[in-house]
Amino acid sequence: MKSKRVFPHISKFGYGVFSIFLVTLGCFPGLTTSFDSTTGLGSWYSVVSIGMFMIGDLIGRMSAKWFIVVSESTILVCVYARFLFWLLFLIPHVTDTGFSDYVAFTGVFFMAISNGYLASILMMFGPSKVAPEMKPVAGTLMVMFLTFGIFAGSMFSLGLSFWL
Repeated sequence: MKSKRVFPHISKFGYGVFSIFLVTLGCFPGLTTSFDSTTGLGSWYSVVSIGMFMIGDLIGRMSAKWFIVVSESTILVCVYARFLFWLLFLIPHVTDTGFSDYVAFTGVFFMAISNGYLASILMMFGPSKVAPEMKPVAGTLMVMFLTFGIFAGSMFSLGLSFWL
């Protein structure tokens, strides 16, 4: 029952990780790759979008190793601000106004950077809040939050695909 003692110390970071992957997989790749290209990329649009995400996510994850520009008290504000990406990527689907490929690629790139950076920082913050002998349990619980976030984001994206 070590997890009962660890959970209160890491739960806010765990909910942050859950939220990050809920937003990311709720938007990407479903919403972000289903736009019509405005620059004539055609079927390459999805490839470029996925490439932008992969590069941005790598940059975010690698920069978390060297720069921690958010504190434990402000990181959740950044995490929950990411819900605005849903609004950004829903605009072309629910209105007649679209936006250029450059706007979409920039949005994907910044979503990816914030995904990689914030998820990495939270995965470090969580286990740092418990005693050394409890760190493996904290890490396991953080992975549980991550997994549930991936599942919830995937289900949300699936639901959106039926609605849109």
